[in-house]
Amino acid sequence: MQGRHGSWRVGFAGTDARCIKGASQKDRARVASLKYKRRPMDANELIETVRDVTRPAPGIRRWLAAAEAACRESAALVRQTPLMPLDLRWQPYRLPSSALDVVVVLHGLFATAGALRPLRRRIERLAGLPTLAFSYEPGCDVATLSGRLSALLAQAPSRSRVHLVGHSLGGLVARYYVQVAPRDPRVVQTISLGSPFGGTRAAGIVPRFLSRDVAVGSRALDKIEREWLRGAHVPHTSIVASHDQLVVPSWSAAYPHGDVIVAAGRGHNALLFDREVARLVADVIRRHAARGEALSPRADYRVPHLVVVPGASSAAAGVATSLPVAAG
Repeated sequence: MQGRHGSWRVGFAGTDARCIKGASQKDRARVASLKYKRRPMDANELIETVRDVTRPAPGIRRWLAAAEAACRESAALVRQTPLMPLDLRWQPYRLPSSALDVVVVLHGLFATAGALRPLRRRIERLAGLPTLAFSYEPGCDVATLSGRLSALLAQAPSRSRVHLVGHSLGGLVARYYVQVAPRDPRVVQTISLGSPFGGTRAAGIVPRFLSRDVAVGSRALDKIEREWLRGAHVPHTSIVASHDQLVVPSWSAAYPHGDVIVAAGRGHNALLFDREVARLVADVIRRHAARGEALSPRADYRVPHLVVVPGASSAAAGVATSLPVAAG
């Protein structure tokens, strides 16, 4: 289900099968011959595909890709540091009377709402929707944060359509709110960026009380997986960083019951500041906004799709990309 072009792997799934510009004749023939290319993947097949897509390329190409990701991650950390002291207080809000949709952006374990400012600005500009965020202290568990999210949304009108976007721990909070907490019919979709739905081995580098919910096999992750059918009516899109140094292995950031976008050549924090990732988030949000097509429960929600956002090298090589069909 993957073609190769240079050092980059590109996944093909469902009706989103695409040939690569400049790809070898062998790769083109292989894609054309896929008998199942019009059949979406089931959850197990999706995870296996994401594992393959995020597997490091052999030889020197592995180090070139790692260097690209390291540069992006360093730039992201430089941008994030001065934003951390901002937006620490809980702020009341008033939505515009004309706003039918609202986007709530949730930050990760050791971040603050201030770090979300660039992503929120791009969502507001590209999707044309208001955004909300709030800060919480490290060590706060997913269940407690779900309660705080509920308190925040209590101020939103009952007719609002809520889009939840979470980075790292925030993505887990979003799905927990949909699947475990009391049902909120206003939530129309969730999007995660680098959220360890399968847990992360890196949780062991910090004290257990801080990272208990993101550790492999945690109770919170178990609840989210057990109750996935309860929230199956709310579509989810996972954005996975191919070089995520905090979600280990990186493919565990793929929620197995939704669509997956693999951002090649990006690290954990780079997802927050990457223009292409922000554009994709805004595109997915727009497809579920009130002014878009009417939503209905998806009977095929258990058969997700995969798309790959290439890194700089593969973009220069002309790799064609698009949103997964199921995202709309």
